[in-house]
Amino acid sequence: MRGHDVKRLLSLAATMLALYVAGLPPATASVIDVPILNLLAGSWGPGSGQSYGQVFTAPSEDAFLVDYSFRVGANVQFQFVSQVYAWGGSSATGPALFTSESVLTPLPLNALATYVFSPSIPVIGGHQYIAFVTNQPGGIPFGGPLESSGTMALNQDDLYTAGQFAFNTTGNPATGPWSLTLSNADAVFHATFVSEASTLVLFAVGLAGLIGVTAACRRR
Repeated sequence: MRGHDVKRLLSLAATMLALYVAGLPPATASVIDVPILNLLAGSWGPGSGQSYGQVFTAPSEDAFLVDYSFRVGANVQFQFVSQVYAWGGSSATGPALFTSESVLTPLPLNALATYVFSPSIPVIGGHQYIAFVTNQPGGIPFGGPLESSGTMALNQDDLYTAGQFAFNTTGNPATGPWSLTLSNADAVFHATFVSEASTLVLFAVGLAGLIGVTAACRRR
């Protein structure tokens, strides 16, 4: 078998393995799901210096936070990002673990839209984190009409006992204290985790298969 044929076969094998691994059911996935119930609205905007989000607890074993989502709306279109930090009990701690690309609040105005973010970051089992939306990451505002305001979908009930809704009014969500006064509220929030162990197993399966295909090609 000629060299370019071997390369083609290896490329095909790698593609097939990737598709196989991607198609495996996430048997060890953990999910946090706070559905819509008794909807409330929390106001925030470019001129308000506020950030809104959800404190959550990672699964009992080390994992990857694959994705999470919030429902957000606004009466004037403006720019925002979502971030994830470790949670220290009353404030975010350490550097940002994830910062999304900037997005715009939805059209038509005043409509709540679901925004999904895919950080794929490692989290420590049993530790708490906060995911939130903000228009001034690091305390630096994107700007926009001062009168504009947004809303995040909130639940009046405490549907998620391992965390709660939180908001920050200092202008810098990374350093300022967060308010937890709405202790019986949660954001309409969804998060998916995949354990580190299952991720390593899938990687090992794919690597072993690729090595086997390479050895077979060399023998030919």
